[in-house]
Amino acid sequence: METQGSDGARQASPKQSKKWVFYAAGFGAGFAIVLVLMVSALVRYNPRPKPQKPWNTNAIKVKFTDLTTQLRDAEVHIVFRYALTNTTEVDYLIPNGTDGVLMKGVPDGGLQKFENATWDAHLVIPARKTVNVEFDTSVDPSRYNMKRDDLLEEKKFIAFVGHRLKEIDGIALFDYVNRYEIDMPNSWKEMKPQGD
Repeated sequence: METQGSDGARQASPKQSKKWVFYAAGFGAGFAIVLVLMVSALVRYNPRPKPQKPWNTNAIKVKFTDLTTQLRDAEVHIVFRYALTNTTEVDYLIPNGTDGVLMKGVPDGGLQKFENATWDAHLVIPARKTVNVEFDTSVDPSRYNMKRDDLLEEKKFIAFVGHRLKEIDGIALFDYVNRYEIDMPNSWKEMKPQGD
């Protein structure tokens, strides 16, 4: 029921005022609950980044085949040869550039990128086949206070290469696209380095 005030304006009865306050409070509480539920649903079901798949260490099997050394220009080249067997059902392109990296194991158990390593980056290993691959690494003797002419003497050359090989505890090729880790053991430790 409405009443008329002294200024002529209509006023709601106290009973109706309480009713409107109750409606407003109910609407506000309902809105707050819906808002909380929407925010929590958004947070809970927000797409989270998927974890990367683990490195596949079994797709490509490896067997050491040979190691050669050579003094070319001002650098010593150590060439590691491995037979890589593709155990998958699809052909495998050996990665290059930003798709992969060749790392060497260091004696303390870590890995370090080979700064001067090359390999045939267009080489395809057919499914279920084996291909021989060369990884050519170069070492600048001046980094070890040696001159190229010092290494012309066979004993010094063999000693220099022997020291460099002791710094390498295996090789690993990481293929970022396929998430393959190709571990190549240091089977050359039993060999005596031979110059070409």
